[in-house]
Amino acid sequence: MSSFRNNEHANKYFLERMKNIFVDRGVYKGVETFEEYLNHRYRNNCYWYSATAIIGMLENDYLVRGSISLSYDWMWSDGGYEHGWVEFTLQGKEYVFDSRCNGVALKQEWYEEFKPKNIVKYTKQQILNTVFISEKMTYLQDGTYQISDAYEKKDECNLYNPYARAKIHFENGKIKFFTAFREFCN
Repeated sequence: MSSFRNNEHANKYFLERMKNIFVDRGVYKGVETFEEYLNHRYRNNCYWYSATAIIGMLENDYLVRGSISLSYDWMWSDGGYEHGWVEFTLQGKEYVFDSRCNGVALKQEWYEEFKPKNIVKYTKQQILNTVFISEKMTYLQDGTYQISDAYEKKDECNLYNPYARAKIHFENGKIKFFTAFREFCN
């Protein structure tokens, strides 16, 4: 997938969308920009990376969950892996942000490589309307809210859990910044 690195314009656009997205790493390092956090490439955190990234994207961009094929990868030699990624459109082309990849990929090429199945998509607006609602948030101050850390028992798609303890700041009805909370246990 050499073309993943050749999507400079899409990569720059993606990182620009992430400029107000942060990750609070708890006791480990404090708050990092999403770009700094992304540079760690923690394995098996695709749900958290994608859930955090979608908040910086446009309302009709997608948070996606599904199975991907990784038959060439020794770690997933069974050929399938439950995964999360973001899909967005830029100047009429569709792209994928996948934390497993070093850069944004053209959606068609990404789909050819990973052959996703059992796909479930949520727009950013659907997430805001479902997760970021008053019953699940506590008002802190000055337009900042924190998502409850209550475990969602039926969260098979990891839609709610990645947002637990996250903070979101609204200004004039728009998201000014978002800070995900991710404290690693290992």
